[in-house]
Amino acid sequence: MSGNPLLQLDPGVAIWTLVVFAILLVVLKKTAWGPLLRAIDARDERLRSAMEEAERVRAENERAAGERDRLMRETLQRADAIVADARTRAEESARAIERRARDERREMIDGAEKAVESMRRAAREELRTKVADATVELASKLLRRELDRESGRRVVDGMIDELEAKG
Repeated sequence: MSGNPLLQLDPGVAIWTLVVFAILLVVLKKTAWGPLLRAIDARDERLRSAMEEAERVRAENERAAGERDRLMRETLQRADAIVADARTRAEESARAIERRARDERREMIDGAEKAVESMRRAAREELRTKVADATVELASKLLRRELDRESGRRVVDGMIDELEAKG
């Protein structure tokens, strides 16, 4: 073999190179690959745990969101019911107040009508008395005789009654 002496294969060096490589492989397997593989396995386990935890948290968040939505719907339904109840109560209160006002107005009108009627009767009675007195006085002056007031008033009252009966 001629050529470059660095490129020539020496069987002794090749065997020792293989022996040293095998020893290096055994030493590396015991000292470096074991811890390296354990570190990789531990990392894989941490990743698997983290993914399981993330999945558990995601499921818990979905459950919590569903519960939140349910509570929100219930709260809105309760609020709607409270508003509807308040509206109903307000309408009932307004109707009761309106009824009371209408009743009070009716009572006031009835009272006023009774008072007016009472005043009319009193005015008629007073007018009747004054007319009777004036008529008696006029008649006594005309007849030049004096009637007693009470009998004269009875006569005039009878005449007024007759006039009222005629219309």
